[in-house]
Amino acid sequence: MSEKALCEVNMTYVTMRSYFRAAERARQHLSGFIVFSPASFDKEYSVESRTYAVSSDNKAFRPNIGGYSIYASSLDGSDPCVRLEQYMASEYGGKNGWQIERCYMMSDEVERAKALMRKRRRRRGWRYCLSKQRICPYRFRLTGARRPYDPAKIHGCSPPKM
Repeated sequence: MSEKALCEVNMTYVTMRSYFRAAERARQHLSGFIVFSPASFDKEYSVESRTYAVSSDNKAFRPNIGGYSIYASSLDGSDPCVRLEQYMASEYGGKNGWQIERCYMMSDEVERAKALMRKRRRRRGWRYCLSKQRICPYRFRLTGARRPYDPAKIHGCSPPKM
């Protein structure tokens, strides 16, 4: 039995954050890695020291949780259980915060995350909106008979002007 080789899949922090939030909504956990740029630090650190393993099981990614925190540990073990959101420029670290060089997840985790995102889109009922010319969420009515398709009545979109 052959197994798929795991490889790193690079992505932006915004993409990884959306995967983590989708996983936590489904009550599942994912893991990823954030590598900070060398320019964020005063002295020279190895790549393993600048790479932090992050789990989706943090308050920042869980819905309806009080507080906001992202705990992570460096890969070389020199910096365990750091509260990253206080240092990250893309969170609460400010303009002088640590800059992200790259984010990545393993390929099997990315496939799980994409499946969760597809499942959520199907559950919410995404439809193609004619007036916006893109895919938009459609909120189904819980009562009443099914009405014929009318793009003007779907979530407040107006029909395209002729």
